[in-house]
Amino acid sequence: MNYSLSQKPKKPGKPEAGKVWVATPQVAHTVNKDEFIDYVANCNPYLRSSLSASIDLIAHCLRQQLRMGNKVDLGDLGSFFVTFKNKPFEGDKATNYDSRCITDIKPKWSPGKALKSVKGYRDSDDTVSIDLRMVPSLKDVAKLRKAIKTAETEVRLREDEQDGSDGSGQRQ
Repeated sequence: MNYSLSQKPKKPGKPEAGKVWVATPQVAHTVNKDEFIDYVANCNPYLRSSLSASIDLIAHCLRQQLRMGNKVDLGDLGSFFVTFKNKPFEGDKATNYDSRCITDIKPKWSPGKALKSVKGYRDSDDTVSIDLRMVPSLKDVAKLRKAIKTAETEVRLREDEQDGSDGSGQRQ
C-alpha cells in the first residue's frame, strides 16, 4: 500500500502548536464495478451476472431507504445514513427555523466490525499481506512532471527549501 508524508498543523487553527508529519494513503488503482464483480466471481463464476444486477439494485434501494430517513445496517459491510449540510440559522428561536437552511443531504457510511480496519481482522484469510511503501505525494509528482516538461534542472518540493538542503547539509 503506497503512502506519502505531509506536514500538518498539530492543532488546526493554532499555528503556535507546531506541526507534525502524517502519512496519507495513495490510491494505487480505482476498482470499478465490473472489476470488483470479476474479483468476487472468481470464487464462483456462476455469480457474475447476478452480482452486477444485485449491486445496481442494492445501490438503488439503499438510496431510497436513505431518502426515507432510514439508517441501513448491512452487517459486516457497515451502516449507511445521511447527514445534513446546513446554512447557519441565526434566529432567536428554533421555531423560526426554515428547512431551506438545509442545503444538501449527504450519504455517510460507518464500516462494520470486519471493515473497521483493513490492517488486521481475526477472520481474515491473510492471502494478501499489506506491504507499506512511501511514495511522493500527488502534489510533488505534479511538480516533478512540470519540471520535466519545462526541462528544469532543479525542483523545490517544499516551500521552506531555500538552499535545496534538507538541514543535514546534503542536497535533495
